[in-house]
Amino acid sequence: MGRGRKLKKKINMNIVLILVPILYICFNGLTNFLCHQHSVKYNTTYDHQYARSNLSSPFKIVGNSFPFNKYAFLTARDSFATRGSTFSGIKGSGYWFIMGKTNMSVTEQLNSGVRALILKASDNRRIGEVRVGQKSSENIRYLSGWWETDGAALDILKEVEEFLSSNPFEILTLILEDCVKASNALSKVFEAANLTKYMLPLKKMPRHGGDWPLVEDMVSTNQRLIVFTSNISKEETEGIAYTWNFMVECKYGSDQYIRPPCIKGENLSAATDDTSKSLVLLNYYLLPSDTKDLMTAINKCYAIASNRWANFIAIRYNEEFGATQATYLVDFLNGKLLCGSDDVNSCKAMNIVEITLRLQVVMGIVPMIVCRGGK
Repeated sequence: MGRGRKLKKKINMNIVLILVPILYICFNGLTNFLCHQHSVKYNTTYDHQYARSNLSSPFKIVGNSFPFNKYAFLTARDSFATRGSTFSGIKGSGYWFIMGKTNMSVTEQLNSGVRALILKASDNRRIGEVRVGQKSSENIRYLSGWWETDGAALDILKEVEEFLSSNPFEILTLILEDCVKASNALSKVFEAANLTKYMLPLKKMPRHGGDWPLVEDMVSTNQRLIVFTSNISKEETEGIAYTWNFMVECKYGSDQYIRPPCIKGENLSAATDDTSKSLVLLNYYLLPSDTKDLMTAINKCYAIASNRWANFIAIRYNEEFGATQATYLVDFLNGKLLCGSDDVNSCKAMNIVEITLRLQVVMGIVPMIVCRGGK
């Protein structure tokens, strides 16, 4: 009997010894083995120092008492796709290409930490409906990244509304590449999705490089949805903010990307160093398979944007590419924006006075000697 108990105890101890390391890996977000398999399977560069599977919430770590433009947000470009739409090819040729578009639903993207979506919107006059996504039967458009996949904008916006209603402290941003021509059609679909009540009014958006409203005020007033359009006329006719009146764009690998045909020109943004626009968008047009390259893009954007860190880092975000890499980098950007640190998680050890003082030092407002105790 005693021998049996000892054997059972030994077996239980072995189980514990096996489970503890596994649990440690899972709860600390370090998926080294899986990431290694990912790098082998997809021939990507994986950096163990950047291993992080869960995006940190800056609102929970530092709080939401800073202006909106003092935070960074993971942004998904080409955010709409259906399952399986990551594959496309030339009809009848037998050739298929992985184009790197998302294979995650909008809800899945938002639940995984995405807080801004870049969506292509157009209207289908035949059925009288605003659509999101791309639709083309021309073979050449397969090669330039266009899809035969599109969906009702109402369905997508309902997913956005459901997320906002279920997460009352979160802020979302929609950046629309807007090809909707029907008068007020875009406003009507937002109303139908019950999203109008969440939209931040145009009058509250700063015009001359000033700070945006405090996030805590946006939460208290429930104005937690910021919508931008690429159609400048809709700022006057529908009260939807024209993107380039409020942000500048850093482009990295822009030769990989073709805008919708209704948007004329590639350089729509003001000069990147124009500080009269309070927000900075980093559009990373390559597959986010190399964290070091993403960091290079971030640092280059900082340099050309008058030493301002990006508020939005836009990538082709999906299950195969981007999750682990972008998560670390958004934490890096929030650290820089919120407390001058390389990681937002280190900001939680500082109180609000320390954070403010450190940011002032970074911006050159307070002499470094103050922080060194006068030495």
